[in-house]
Amino acid sequence: MKCSNCIEELKEGSKFCSNCGQKVERVCLECGNFIKDTDKFCSNCGTKVKEAMSNINVENEYLYTEGKKYYEGNGVEQDYKKAFKYFSKAAKQGNLDAEVGLGFMYYQGNGVEQDYEKAMELFSKAAKQGNDGGLFGLAGCYSEGKGVKQD
Repeated sequence: MKCSNCIEELKEGSKFCSNCGQKVERVCLECGNFIKDTDKFCSNCGTKVKEAMSNINVENEYLYTEGKKYYEGNGVEQDYKKAFKYFSKAAKQGNLDAEVGLGFMYYQGNGVEQDYEKAMELFSKAAKQGNDGGLFGLAGCYSEGKGVKQD
């Protein structure tokens, strides 16, 4: 696992990064919110901590969360270019939600040239691994005939 601040490799069980001192955070699988060690429930969605704790790479989830924040303009000025950058980095690390985010960017032409075939490819990749967002995106492509023959 890497530090979300300086990207330094973290030692197993570390509470702080030995390079920059950043507190090691865990994220909720339900909503992507950071969870403190003392929390019993996710402060954002209310999921019990034991059920919400993620063993996934914090850096990866951070990148996806930042991408989503810029895509939606949630607490920051909406910036599709930054969203694309963060989603791309997270997707390269295997984050399926980031794949779906990129798929919707291509589908809608937000910050990138509209490309239904590329959107279909990204949705398919996520859907094949059981991601609900990927399945939703695929359904939209098929029902509207975007990137594939309408079915």
